[in-house]
Amino acid sequence: MFNAKKIEQIARKIYSILLQTINNLKKFFNKKIKYIMQSKVTKFNLVSKEEFEIQKKTIIILNEKILKIEQRINNIEKNSLKEKNNLSQ
Repeated sequence: MFNAKKIEQIARKIYSILLQTINNLKKFFNKKIKYIMQSKVTKFNLVSKEEFEIQKKTIIILNEKILKIEQRINNIEKNSLKEKNNLSQ
């Protein structure tokens, strides 16, 4: 009926097909997972470390400018109060 050699050939063929299918599935799922992860990262609006550092420096500079403007406003208010007090005396 069936000889051992024929059964061995069929088993090797099935193994080969299964191995190829598993490898193809692995590649497919790797691509799919990578695509999903990239889309989620984009959705969260994440930035690279370099972009983050640039934004951080920009915020520091802007904060310094805001502090200087606040100081100028405080000085103007103080001077205005002094002038008002001087005029009322």
